[in-house]
Amino acid sequence: MSFQACEKDVFPTETTSKNELFIRELYSNNRVKILAAEAAIDKSTNADVINFSNELLKFHNELEVEILLLAASKSVFTNKELLNYHRNNINLLYNYPNTEFNKQFVFLIRLSQVEALEILTEADANDIDDDFKLWGLEQLPKIAQKLDEAEILAAKIP
Repeated sequence: MSFQACEKDVFPTETTSKNELFIRELYSNNRVKILAAEAAIDKSTNADVINFSNELLKFHNELEVEILLLAASKSVFTNKELLNYHRNNINLLYNYPNTEFNKQFVFLIRLSQVEALEILTEADANDIDDDFKLWGLEQLPKIAQKLDEAEILAAKIP
């Protein structure tokens, strides 16, 4: 069993703008981290994992509100369903035994943070709304910090 890395299972169509795709990918990516943090709070017995998950949950819940407000400010539809590979990754995470859960949780968070950095970086090069690009650039250091925190946590997990 292994997590799936970013795969583009959403493609532009005549009815889907690049702005909608940006929001969709970003929302799903953010949501998977919320769900993973909730799973860790429920399933882990490691204090470091639980503390990290609580902080992660707070950060990504706040980020979710920002994403939804940003989308609404530009009248961009937000599909709140997880992308297929995000849904698969969460299902996989829940199925790991407790002995492997913490390592796999941190691995998934690291993978998802890297994906978020890619989404935000690619947004600057893509033909999307300038406000989306600016917002994305503002998020890069925050997401990078969360990735660094996940790397530190990974080193603590036996």
